[in-house]
Amino acid sequence: MDYYGIKVPLNTNVTLCIKAIRKLLPLSISDVKKRVETGEYLCTFSQVITEEVDKAIEVYRALMDAGIDVQCFEHAECLENDRPFSFDLLQNWSRTCHEIEEEDY
Repeated sequence: MDYYGIKVPLNTNVTLCIKAIRKLLPLSISDVKKRVETGEYLCTFSQVITEEVDKAIEVYRALMDAGIDVQCFEHAECLENDRPFSFDLLQNWSRTCHEIEEEDY
């Protein structure tokens, strides 16, 4: 199975990423969070990974439109150097999702 991804700088504004992904999909925050937690989209804030190249291109464009500096890559490139998932970052992601959810109401 091929994975395609997008790398964004580690200091990227997480809120911008989440909002860009939501605009693209369009999903509720809990759906975005669920996709991240189930691995449908893996995001360590250095990467967003999807199985479909079309979706990867869409995410790339959405993040570029949000003013985030991104690069495309194939999955094998990132797996050698990065652990694709990090519990601390997932907690950070969940916290950010929660904050954005509160903004929505």
